[in-house]
Amino acid sequence: MRRSLASAVREADVVHSHLLWMMPNIYPGLVMKTTRSRALLVMSPRGTLDPWEYNSHKLQKRIVWFGGQRMNLSMSACLHATALMECEHFRRLGLKAPIAVIPNGVEIPDLSAMPLARKDRRRLLFLARIAPKKGVDLLLRAWRNVQASCPDWELQIAGDPNGDYALKMQRLAEELGARRVTFQCPVTEPVKWQLYRNADLYVLATRGDNWAVSISDALSFGVPAIVSKEAPWAGLETHGAGWWIDLSVDALTDCLRHAMKQDGAVLAAMGQRGRQWMSREFSWDRVGTQMKATYQWLISGGARPDWVVT
Repeated sequence: MRRSLASAVREADVVHSHLLWMMPNIYPGLVMKTTRSRALLVMSPRGTLDPWEYNSHKLQKRIVWFGGQRMNLSMSACLHATALMECEHFRRLGLKAPIAVIPNGVEIPDLSAMPLARKDRRRLLFLARIAPKKGVDLLLRAWRNVQASCPDWELQIAGDPNGDYALKMQRLAEELGARRVTFQCPVTEPVKWQLYRNADLYVLATRGDNWAVSISDALSFGVPAIVSKEAPWAGLETHGAGWWIDLSVDALTDCLRHAMKQDGAVLAAMGQRGRQWMSREFSWDRVGTQMKATYQWLISGGARPDWVVT
């Protein structure tokens, strides 16, 4: 890869690198320096600089940081953030490059091609990587608090496991006496889409996310969402598509109790507003147009795009 990059950067106008902390994320800057390339470097950390991620595996990341990761970020002509919250993480680390705030694109599914499955209860869905960051432990504790008052609901926890963490969460559910909880992991793509299709409410009590694709996926399926304020989803409330809450068991308990008492038609209307919001503001056409315009601005100059902050 490094040899190929050394050849490619001689002809490139822009090199765009995604994620951090692995050698492929360090090579671009190293190669551009050694070849004296005139290409411009754009970096998308993709949430890897949020406080939770930055401080996990701290020793290894400090080694990588001083081994070339900081150099790549510092020499970038532009950084890419998916939300304003991520900009704060960049500036906190002393990164001074302009920041293009461009969200992830969302594919809007054709719901008519996915029939609803028959089910005995209404369904609260967690679908994300089953890892400490995602707050499954908080969700299980909150669910234990509300399960008796919402007997017509069940909790489904699905996603790809992070090591043995899913097994730990299954044991925690048993210890808490959490009932009507099922775990499904790992999850294939077709199964994932069917899980969203049959959910009545989505929940993610994340401890830190720059975006969380699972939230936009849920909304694109017309499922209202409950999300912690550690992810940049204030729009859930301004667009009437869900709840944006403090990160705590008590706050999640109160919100679940309120949300799960809502009539099905009320939740469906919230989900429909979320689906329209995704279609209107997060289409791939719009995102692609913004990214292309950012590249053109970096290369040719001119008026700074509205979504670029300095």
